[in-house]
Amino acid sequence: MATKVAGHYLQVLSHFSQEKYRDRGDYVWKNLFPLVSVEKLSDEFAVWDLNPVELDIAAAVPDSVPPPLIVGDSPTTDSYLLKRYRLASRMEKTQLSNEDAIIRTRKRHANKILKLLNLGAEKRVIDTVLSTDNMDLNGAASTAWNNDAADIEKMCDVADEAVYDETGVITNKIVMNWSDWLKLKYNPRIRKLLDEQNKVQQIENPQVLRKLFGKDLIISTRKYNSANRGQTASYADLWTSGKILFAYVAPEDEIGVDTMTLGATFQGMLDEVGELLQDPSGEGGVSVYMNEYDMQPVDQTRTVKLVGEILQQEKLLDANCGYLMTSCIE
Repeated sequence: MATKVAGHYLQVLSHFSQEKYRDRGDYVWKNLFPLVSVEKLSDEFAVWDLNPVELDIAAAVPDSVPPPLIVGDSPTTDSYLLKRYRLASRMEKTQLSNEDAIIRTRKRHANKILKLLNLGAEKRVIDTVLSTDNMDLNGAASTAWNNDAADIEKMCDVADEAVYDETGVITNKIVMNWSDWLKLKYNPRIRKLLDEQNKVQQIENPQVLRKLFGKDLIISTRKYNSANRGQTASYADLWTSGKILFAYVAPEDEIGVDTMTLGATFQGMLDEVGELLQDPSGEGGVSVYMNEYDMQPVDQTRTVKLVGEILQQEKLLDANCGYLMTSCIE
């Protein structure tokens, strides 16, 4: 049974959560698998062999005989299936009534839920792109990048050439582990390539996207608890040390079900379930709903369960838009 909290509180929470969840920030998954709003629970998307627009030159050649050639006709398709993810946080009513701002406690608990929803998506995407079973284009570095003799730029060219030969596009993202970046950031060759104007900010703040060899450099900084519930916590990096990913990600305004890109996150609008509120704005592709439920008394106090849920699937669209390089750090 939903609590009789004024509706606008939940609307504010939902809007707050949706905006925060859509913010790309420094999350690897949002930078590699951008959000795509969809209406259907399951549908097909295009799988390209080569970049359909840039390579379909014949369609731009004048022809006196109609009809015109179709641009970007995909040879094959695959499909996505949205999944529902729900998390909750318990709030004490005494705490709710004690805060000077009515919404403050709820926003704090919403933030906790959002971080965990993001962490789940982060792990699913990272597990996908770090698997050589998924990434057909892969290979070991000829020399560890933190070796002074390493020709890092030449190894980047190897990755770019492999992707280009398969897709006709050039990678525009490099992703690596934070601990690996600590070993590489002071390499004279790499430091020289960093933007001089923002060098201090780039080196001191791992969450700032920087350029390396003309590509966005994304640093994975998050850990997760790999232990089961009730067991002693065991923390590990989400991104495995020694692995570096080169990826082509299409511009955000071009991402869709028929776009050549490494991956996408298909996101749907949740139907009304029980007491869940519909998105008050009426816009499609809603990221997160927040709702509250009464819980049984705990230690003579009543608690409220704040529930956040999303409907999405992170999907590898074209594995050949990425190259996974291993053994990059010794």
